[in-house]
Amino acid sequence: MEYKILAHMLSHSTRKEYEELIRTSEWKCSEYSKRRMEERGLQLEDVAKAIDTGKLIEYSRVQEQDRVLLRDEDGVCVVLSLEDYYQSTIVTAFRNAPTDNHSTLNKDNYLLM
Repeated sequence: MEYKILAHMLSHSTRKEYEELIRTSEWKCSEYSKRRMEERGLQLEDVAKAIDTGKLIEYSRVQEQDRVLLRDEDGVCVVLSLEDYYQSTIVTAFRNAPTDNHSTLNKDNYLLM
């Protein structure tokens, strides 16, 4: 079953647990993410900063993978696949306005809305 949950709908302790997992795991780039970063003018340093300092925006379960979406204060967004407690893979990266409040979000795609 695939689903998405906005981070503010998760408990504070669950958000902190995911953030700790993200910050302490090693990560690698998928070939797709490398291509998309190049197309979008994002450097690996931009993505690393978003992983280190970004806010958890959403958790999802997609293609039998646990994924998180992070966004930093510059609007760099990163989707990570959490493979285990020690490693994650960058699925994709893009830019989004840091002030985006998801007013156009399709709420039908999310649980707990």
